Amino acid sequence: ELQHGRVAMLAALGLVVTEEPIEFHPFFEAYNHDIGPAIRHLDEVRAIAPTFLEGLVFAFAFAELNRATIGWTAPSGKTDGSSELKPEYYPGDIGFDPL
Repeated sequence: ELQHGRVAMLAALGLVVTEEPIEFHPFFEAYNHDIGPAIRHLDEVRAIAPTFLEGLVFAFAFAELNRATIGWTAPSGKTDGSSELKPEYYPGDIGFDPL
């Protein structure tokens, strides 16, 4: 899907930025200490910003609700609760393109 492809592009950029020779980490200073295996990286983030994960989940929920209001019609008058895509909506296109 288009939206997941764009998120993957940002993730790939984040991987390149945080590795050598740039080594820019927005949450912790990796040059001072070894942060260990990747499974422990979230522990480092939680130590610095305890509510980061909750904020991230809220941001994801907001993005999904925004996408639902942009792309789908309201289920007015339908008894099965279904709705249809708007004719001008391309699935996954929320007006954001990292390129």
